[in-house]
Amino acid sequence: MNPGTTAAGVRSVARIAAREDGRGGTALPVLEGEGSLALRRTRGAVPAEARVLLVGAMGGPLG
Repeated sequence: MNPGTTAAGVRSVARIAAREDGRGGTALPVLEGEGSLALRRTRGAVPAEARVLLVGAMGGPLG
């Protein structure tokens, strides 16, 4: 990179909150992704388990 040149970039934020659901499991009341992140709720290995996938949701040329 040349002196005086700044690199472009992407900044992303993800928010996840987990709480007891009152039935012995976990609820995810807050599941938010901004920018290039998408959060997806998926099934856990057992019914009471909460599982989230973090997915890249943005594409484009680099550089």
